Amino acid sequence: MRVSVILLLVVMVFVGCENPGEMDQTVKTYQGQVIQTESAPFLLNSNGLAKVADGTAIIEESTADGTVFGLETETTVYAADGGEALPKDTWIDNLTSDPIEVSISSGLVITFDGFATITLMDAIDITYVDADGQTVVFSGSGVISTTEISTGEEGSVTLISTIKFGIGGEGGDVG
Repeated sequence: MRVSVILLLVVMVFVGCENPGEMDQTVKTYQGQVIQTESAPFLLNSNGLAKVADGTAIIEESTADGTVFGLETETTVYAADGGEALPKDTWIDNLTSDPIEVSISSGLVITFDGFATITLMDAIDITYVDADGQTVVFSGSGVISTTEISTGEEGSVTLISTIKFGIGGEGGDVG
C-alpha cells in the first residue's frame, strides 16, 4: 500500500510539473528584446506637474496595443499602458504600426525614423522641415510630412504617428 501511494504521488508531481524547455507563449519581444511590463523607472508620472512640465511627452491614456517605449541609451523595452509621461532622450514605437497618440509639451524635438506623414492636433508654436527642406512654423491641426518637429518655448502639440520617433533635444530650431 505504501509503495502504491508513493508511486501515485511521484506520478502526480511528475505530471503536474511544467516542461522547463517550453517558453511562455505570452512573452513579446521588440527587436530581440523582451518587452518589460512593469513601470519604467525613468517615467515622470510621479511628478504631479508632469502633464504641464516642459520637456515631456504623454502617451494617450487609451494607447494602441503593442505600443512600446524606452531610453535612447538603454536596450530595455517597456510596454505602454497609456498615460506614461516620458522625459527627453526616449523613443516610442508600436509593434503593429498602429497609430500612437502623444501629447508633446514645449521645449522638445521629435525625430522620426525616416520621412513620416503624421497628424498634428491643436499645435501651438511648432516648427518642422517639409519635404522640400523648408522650415515651416505651424499652429493649428493638419497632416504634415517631415523628419522632425520642434515645439517652441510656448509650444505644444498632440501628434499621431504610425512609425517610431525619438523625443529629445531643445525645442525651437529644427533642421
